[in-house]
Amino acid sequence: MTVQPNSNLREAPNTSSRIVRTTIRELEGGIECYTRGQYVKVGNHGTNVRYLGTVLETGIGQFLNDVWMWGGNVNVGADPAPGIPVC
Repeated sequence: MTVQPNSNLREAPNTSSRIVRTTIRELEGGIECYTRGQYVKVGNHGTNVRYLGTVLETGIGQFLNDVWMWGGNVNVGADPAPGIPVC
């Protein structure tokens, strides 16, 4: 999967949790599971799905482990994506 530019990667699955990193370009990563939480709408897309996973920060070669991503910023095709288990 990929995460869109300008996405907040967080410590917990809500908007009040600490931001670990904000992406500056599209990044690759993997998803472990998902949960439902606070509904957020940006533009024409809204969802309450949050994904837990790992993102590769390619510019510095660093893995960001166990970060939460809003479903609207994760390119997986559907929220929640088929085959991804509930956390």
